[in-house]
Amino acid sequence: MRKRVALALGAGLTLLAIGGWSLAAPIGFEASEGYVTGTVAGQPGGSPVWSVDTAGQAQTMFANVADGVGYNGTRGLSCGGGTSTGDYYTLHTGMPNSGIVHYEWKYHYSVDPNTDGRMDFFTSFPRNVNSPFRGRMENLRRNLFFLLGPVGPNGSDHEFNGNTADGWHTASLDIDYDQAKYFILIDGATTEPLGRPFYETATAATTGDLVLNSQFSSAALNENGILDDIAFNVVPEPTLLGLLGLSGLLCWRDRRRASDA
Repeated sequence: MRKRVALALGAGLTLLAIGGWSLAAPIGFEASEGYVTGTVAGQPGGSPVWSVDTAGQAQTMFANVADGVGYNGTRGLSCGGGTSTGDYYTLHTGMPNSGIVHYEWKYHYSVDPNTDGRMDFFTSFPRNVNSPFRGRMENLRRNLFFLLGPVGPNGSDHEFNGNTADGWHTASLDIDYDQAKYFILIDGATTEPLGRPFYETATAATTGDLVLNSQFSSAALNENGILDDIAFNVVPEPTLLGLLGLSGLLCWRDRRRASDA
């Protein structure tokens, strides 16, 4: 049922895009977008720009634009290394911390044999402070995408199954600042209820930036994963309401079919 609802949401996004709302052109790290191979920090020379911040610690994480590693063999962003939680790469999206904001990106799990690495995703800086969302992919369990919650230290209280290890996947994230909830689909589906409470309370200090943090427990600067086709937009509120209404109608139809059977 939950997967049916999630797939309906994905279909609704497609229909609404045809009706006039769509994502901005994704960031594919191509030369035509002003990117060159090498560290992504300072690129592409215009907005939205990437930056690196070590929070006063030694920089050990890398995020490099590389040829042939992206989706369908295009350029992509190879990320990894990191022995500190204070080492970040930030995409300054210019998105607000109010209303509804949509993010989407493709990610690929690393085939690196080192299994202790992970990469976290936030929508604030630094790290999880005031971040409504915190997600993770890691080498140890490459068939999962984690949603980390506030319960317990690093409490990964929700996981997404169904990912194929080492394959390409799509994360679709909507943050509703008015409801203090976020909605996420992995490959168009979810195993959890839609509308998760914020990981951390959003405040005036919350940014709409996409923040990456890569970390290994050892000093080996290995690759954690690859990102590509990053997109983001402000969502008109009736759009999300329409999607939730569509999912509700499908739930009602399925329940009615079950009761009539």
